[in-house]
Amino acid sequence: MKVIDTLLEMEKLGFLKELCKGGVISPTFVLYKDLYLFVDSRIKCGQSRTQAVTDAEEQFGIKKTTVYKAMKLMRKTSVR
Repeated sequence: MKVIDTLLEMEKLGFLKELCKGGVISPTFVLYKDLYLFVDSRIKCGQSRTQAVTDAEEQFGIKKTTVYKAMKLMRKTSVR
């Protein structure tokens, strides 16, 4: 299971927000989840990966390196 899948499952079950508020999960993971979903949806709609990353950079007000870091982390296999 990928990190993104784990986060989405926790969100579906209603745990993600509570774990984040409690300091168990860093808010950075929530940002990375949102970045991943944004870029992934753009790519699935036919946009190039480069353009999708540029759009995320502008939309979220962050650096491209942060977007690439988020994409890489979310695709990693999580420990279960």
